[in-house]
Amino acid sequence: MSYESSAQPIKIGYLMDFLLSEDFPQHYRDDLTLPFDMVFEDAMAKGLIDAYQELVDEGCS
Repeated sequence: MSYESSAQPIKIGYLMDFLLSEDFPQHYRDDLTLPFDMVFEDAMAKGLIDAYQELVDEGCS
């Protein structure tokens, strides 16, 4: 996160109550995650948020 930021970190996620099989097609996996990438990239470009990858890298609990 930028040192100049006053934004507070937030975490969001996509909750599924099932596991995807190892052979689940990648393009269907992408259908689940790409919309989040698009929304966050748009928010970063508009200056609404300043970083999100470091939150993703931390994982969820």
